[in-house]
Amino acid sequence: MVAPTEQTLDTRARHARLLRRLVMTPTPALVERYDDATPRELVDDMLASPGLSPEFPALDDESDFWSATEWWLSVMADPDAGFHERMTWFWH
Repeated sequence: MVAPTEQTLDTRARHARLLRRLVMTPTPALVERYDDATPRELVDDMLASPGLSPEFPALDDESDFWSATEWWLSVMADPDAGFHERMTWFWH
């Protein structure tokens, strides 16, 4: 494995900062995926990504409030959730 250059590390730091504002869980792998991208390309890619279509939990009269809350938190923490879940969280 080749060590990243100083320029790559600077780019990763800028992209990590941007991703922290765009997604709920910016992982190191997500930051590295954009090593060769410009900030505009990164944002365009985040905006163009499809939203998740999670399977809703089965709730009935006996279900408690926390089971739905825990389900939604797990959806938000999904690395594929991206910008859409971040905005859902923001507007709620």
